[in-house]
Order: sequence, then C-alpha cells, then structure tokens
Amino acid sequence: MKISSQKGIGLIETTIALLLIAIVIGSLIRLQIYISYSNGVNQQENTAIIIAKDKLETIKDYRSLTGANSYASIANGAETVTGKNTEYTVTWNVTTWTDPSVKQIDVTVTWTDRRSTAHTIELSGRVQEENPSAPAQVMG
Repeated sequence: MKISSQKGIGLIETTIALLLIAIVIGSLIRLQIYISYSNGVNQQENTAIIIAKDKLETIKDYRSLTGANSYASIANGAETVTGKNTEYTVTWNVTTWTDPSVKQIDVTVTWTDRRSTAHTIELSGRVQEENPSAPAQVMG
C-alpha cells in the first residue's frame, strides 16, 4: 500500500488559478471600458438629435412672409454648439420648390467622440409658404 505524501495545493495549480482569475478580471475591465465608451457616445447622439430638432423647429418658426425672421429669409447656414464636453457643428441646407412653394430643410450635426471617431446625425423637414398672421382656415 502506497501512501500519498502530497499535502495542500501545488505551485502549478496555484499559478493556473491566478492566471484564470487575471484573464477574467482583464475581460471585465475591457467590458467596463467598452460600456463606458458606448454610454458616452449614446449621450452625445441624444444631444445631437435634440440640437438638430431644435434647429429645424427654429427655422420653421417664421413670423412673416418677408423681412427678418420670415419665410423668405430661410437659407443655408452653419453654427457651432458646445455641449457637455463636446463641440457640435450644425449645418443646414435649404432647397426651395415653387409648385407648391415649399422649402426642404436638411439639418446635419457632426461631432467627434473621445476616440476621435466622427459621428453624424441628419434630420429633414419641410415648411410651406403660408402667412402666419392670416386667420386659420377650417377645412370641412
């Protein structure tokens, strides 16, 4: 009869266990970094959508047919908006149709994330030439 003289855990088993624990911890750290990055990009995207919607609504909210803040003054443009830790470039292009008198407004918001990756959001809308001071007509 042979009696085993092994007592406790050997050096090889301990090394393998520590290696496996290190691999798992490294994977969890990489996952957390990815989740943090994705969350930041999603927040920036939501901010860009809000900026684009606000710009589109501002352009569509004209007060008269001619003059300042009017349908006739709706034109191409660009501006920079500073958000939380991000600078957004907002551009809008206007296409005019004459029959019926409608303007297509294409708003583009671009920004660069913390990894220097460029992102773009595009929204479009149309506005028809109507006198905002004229009484509303009820359709029957």
